[in-house]
Amino acid sequence: PAPEASRDVYDNVCDYVGLDDSGARDQFGSAVTGLESYRVRVDVDTTATLNGLTGSADVLRVDVRVNHGSRVDLTLSGYRTRY
Repeated sequence: PAPEASRDVYDNVCDYVGLDDSGARDQFGSAVTGLESYRVRVDVDTTATLNGLTGSADVLRVDVRVNHGSRVDLTLSGYRTRY
């Protein structure tokens, strides 16, 4: 589905597709003090495969990438499955 208008009403993983924040933010979109220099990006892969599950109906891979200048470049990945 299309993403919600603002972060405080996000209700599913796909609402985060394409999120690109300068500075870390909480679930309401408010800046987190002390993390202003970080960049946070989110991608949701709707074609992911995991243990025989395939595609957005059964499995999504969520990648969260965090950068801080040239010193930090970290990507965390996780899966959201239908259960």
